[in-house]
Amino acid sequence: MTIKEYISRLSAALSNIDSEEAANVLQYYTEILEDAEDPQAEMAKFGSPEQLAAQIMQENGWQPAPDMSAMFPNMQPKPRRGMTTGRAIALVLTSPFWLTVYVLIACLFITVVSVYITFPATAIGGLVACALTAGEYAPLTVALLTLAAACAGLTMLLYRPLKYALKGCVQLTLIFSRFIFGMEQKRSTIALKKPVNRVVLVTGAVMTVIGAAVCGVCVVKHINKIDYAKALGMTDRTYELSGDITELTADLDGAAVLSVKPSDGDTAKLECKYIIEKDMKITDGSAAEIKYDAKSNRITRYGINFGTISYPAAEITLYLPQKAYDKLTLDSTFGDISLKDISVTELNIAADAGGVKLDNVLAKNASMDIDYGDVDMNGCKFDSFTIDSASGDLDMNGCEVGKTVSVNMDYGDMELENVTAGSLSAKMSAGDLEFKGVITGAADADSVINCDYGDVDMQLGGSNYTIAAFTDLGEVTINGESPAYNDLKGSVVLRIENSCGDVNVDTD
Repeated sequence: MTIKEYISRLSAALSNIDSEEAANVLQYYTEILEDAEDPQAEMAKFGSPEQLAAQIMQENGWQPAPDMSAMFPNMQPKPRRGMTTGRAIALVLTSPFWLTVYVLIACLFITVVSVYITFPATAIGGLVACALTAGEYAPLTVALLTLAAACAGLTMLLYRPLKYALKGCVQLTLIFSRFIFGMEQKRSTIALKKPVNRVVLVTGAVMTVIGAAVCGVCVVKHINKIDYAKALGMTDRTYELSGDITELTADLDGAAVLSVKPSDGDTAKLECKYIIEKDMKITDGSAAEIKYDAKSNRITRYGINFGTISYPAAEITLYLPQKAYDKLTLDSTFGDISLKDISVTELNIAADAGGVKLDNVLAKNASMDIDYGDVDMNGCKFDSFTIDSASGDLDMNGCEVGKTVSVNMDYGDMELENVTAGSLSAKMSAGDLEFKGVITGAADADSVINCDYGDVDMQLGGSNYTIAAFTDLGEVTINGESPAYNDLKGSVVLRIENSCGDVNVDTD
């Protein structure tokens, strides 16, 4: 007897009970027989369809539904009453409660779905990454493959629990809806539990345990950044730059750290670690150019980053003869930039993601464009300094700026300590400003600070100031008093406008 024939006879034997109950029973036994390794053995175990139907009806106390049409030929179903005005008003008044419950149930549903999707997605991603990196570094390939196996095993193990969790969310929604809106309660059905497929559970458990164990051993014991770099063809190399350099441009596209330092001799040289030689291009001459394009590496090109097991960032150190340069332009995509004891007329620095550190740098004009990263400067001297930062802190210590310090920051704090500046122009969206130093007024321009969200605290040397400070939400104090009582009438004008935050200014 085929499964279809068996279920057809079972359906006929259950034709006199509630149709919804019968449908649930038929679906249940259909799934059991279709999933069984030997359907004929399962059917023999159940007995004939008629015997199984009688057993089901006896166990659940079901009786055949009598035909009442002959006794009450003109009976019509009782019409449901519409929603009363009082009930509608009550629903409106209690809407914050039941809407919140619906949102919580929806969040629970989304969480369950997200948890389940995570594991198969990770398994697929691991297999794709394994294919892309195959042959480059064996421990990494094995780690990715076993990670995919572990996630696939978890997918098998969690299928039934999460399936029941999703059904529970649906049932909870229906029950709550009946409670709130008075929906008609359907007769409860008997919960039929489908037998657990032990083969799937055992397979999932084995894949999870073995995959997680092997992946963990590979990551902890066998994957090494240095070995990984060698496997990718990364090497150490020193280059000498010929010619009398007056201008220099360094463009680093990819993961690389750049340091610029003074050399002991008269020749500029470039010391590199963890680079791929074909990615390094150097142009000699008075206008020297250094370009390193790490994106030609396969893993970077596909945008795959394995965190602690990724290859090392290139370390590039540029040694320049000690003299004054006309122009230095440094551009980094992903990595820090540092300069020490360098003198230049025009200094331009751009960093997409990385910090900048300057020590004892002399420049006539210095400008920075930073997307994400902190800037730290110590003992620097500039005629003018401009910085545009999207996210990151600015720290200046012991610096002198003859003219204007111009700062435009979206998110980050600014701390200027022992700083002397001709004027200060700062626009800050969110962050605190602390200034300890002197504003000389030598720039022949007023100092203006605009801050949207954050506190402003200024400790000014000297007393030759005229200060106007305002805040929409917060307190303003000048030398411990409210602005209305300050009697500062100096030649250096300082205006502070704050939307949300305190303003405090103290002078000597």
